[in-house]
Amino acid sequence: MSMAKDGHKLVILGAGGFAREAFWHVLDFWRASIADSSLSPEGRFIFADDVTPITSLRISSFEFPVVKDWQFEIGLSFVVGIGNPTGKAIMVKKALSAGLRPALT
Repeated sequence: MSMAKDGHKLVILGAGGFAREAFWHVLDFWRASIADSSLSPEGRFIFADDVTPITSLRISSFEFPVVKDWQFEIGLSFVVGIGNPTGKAIMVKKALSAGLRPALT
């Protein structure tokens, strides 16, 4: 995945249960690909969700921002954390329009 070793951030589309599940899977992958698995994932993951009213998301002891305005740094990648097919299609279109690119494994 493109963010694993070099400190790039990864955007997770959604902020609900499916997005949190996606986070745990990506976190496992990230930790397996770095030398120091004790590094905090905070600052490396961003959630994008313009539907839910939350602006931050706490998962376990980690706190992450939830972006609503689709303004991101150039070159970020995304994974989909949305189960609903219609919502998924809408969010992927927004992500691509915002200049995000799909993460590759």
